Amino acid sequence: MQMVSAAKLNRAETNAKSFAPYMDKIQEVVFNVGKGAKNAKHPMLVSREVKKTAYLVITSDRGLAGAFNSSVLRNAYRTIQERHQSKDEYTVIAIGRVGRDFFKKREMPILSELVGLGDEVTFAQIKDLTRQTVQMFIDGAFDELHLVYNHFVSAISQEVTEKKVLPLTDFGTSGG
Repeated sequence: MQMVSAAKLNRAETNAKSFAPYMDKIQEVVFNVGKGAKNAKHPMLVSREVKKTAYLVITSDRGLAGAFNSSVLRNAYRTIQERHQSKDEYTVIAIGRVGRDFFKKREMPILSELVGLGDEVTFAQIKDLTRQTVQMFIDGAFDELHLVYNHFVSAISQEVTEKKVLPLTDFGTSGG
């Protein structure tokens, strides 16, 4: 049993580490496109007055992950409480059953949810959610989108990260 767990951990760690250079390059390309397109009219490149903020919060489907889920949820909850006075000012897009249940229990507005993804998520699984989220931004359901997730550091350490991902106007300077 321990050998199976160790193999899964090694595979997950390898996947996480191999993904980092691609993510860095994607961010660099998107930032450069946005920077070079100052007169562009695409809705994802245009800042507007922020009346509503969406928080895309990523957790697992099961509560067996200890601090993995609780750290993300604590950070997201605290951020929302500090930045917003009413439920009309924010909404949540929950990925993972633990996050969805957390926000539902507190009667926080959930715009969209995605549960049942499993341990190894593919692009095809999140493509529809991504398309829907971008369309909701374009349609004005919210004016900015923040991503809250655990960034993999090592097998025993993850750091909660929040990044503003929409609009793309200051993508290269969003905190991490």
